[in-house]
Amino acid sequence: MAFNPAVDVAAYLRAQIIGEPVIFVQGLPASPDDAITVLSHGGTETLAMGFTVVAQEASIQVITRGAAGTGQATETLAQSIHTILQSIADVSMNAVPYALVKATAEPSYVGTDRSGRPMWSGNYSVIRDPE
Repeated sequence: MAFNPAVDVAAYLRAQIIGEPVIFVQGLPASPDDAITVLSHGGTETLAMGFTVVAQEASIQVITRGAAGTGQATETLAQSIHTILQSIADVSMNAVPYALVKATAEPSYVGTDRSGRPMWSGNYSVIRDPE
């Protein structure tokens, strides 16, 4: 099975933050204004002991976007996502076992897009248990 942590984390967030903005994977469309995307970046590292794979590690980024003029609410949502993902262990996301998800830093303000919508970014390291 292909290792796609963005899909797995997006599914996990959908279950955790019901009623929040739509969550996309690998990009944000022009609408809706309020949206979240989970991006895989940095490739995947396979952790092995000899010929045995013991884990796979990857980096993901979660971008939170709000409607123009909703900077504080967008920041609050980014911080809520950070609280959910900042340090969880032995969790199943999208029926895939993960040993660890940890934040690499606090969420940061990216700025606004061309439509004046505020955007926040959070970066995380994920380690998947071998199958």
